[in-house]
Amino acid sequence: MNIIGILGITVFATVVLSVLKLNAQENQLRAGEVILCNTEEQILRISELPRGADGALFDTAVQAVNEEYGSAHAVCGLLPVIFMEQEILGSITTERAQFSIVRIEILALIEGDRKVWLRQPYLQYAITLIDATPA
Repeated sequence: MNIIGILGITVFATVVLSVLKLNAQENQLRAGEVILCNTEEQILRISELPRGADGALFDTAVQAVNEEYGSAHAVCGLLPVIFMEQEILGSITTERAQFSIVRIEILALIEGDRKVWLRQPYLQYAITLIDATPA
């Protein structure tokens, strides 16, 4: 076999392995609005603070953590993203819902009907919805 044949087989094998890897990742992709923070400490602090009246709203806690860290920019917020969970750090159960506290890799931002894919995954810490009970 000549060098072109070897290169052809190598390229084909690389493409097949890339597609298989992508398909495996697609099974783990999730999309939706999640509460994001820059650090594990910040997301755990949100989980400790009181939530809204229905037990599922974290708006007040997100605002409190942003104020505690006193940054010119928010350290936590709510954002629609496409992501992969990397590690479950804990859980939160309320009367109406169950949430995971997780380390995630953000792969894309969702802007209306558009998805903006990132050049490389972005590590964040999040609170994601596992299951909700209708009110």
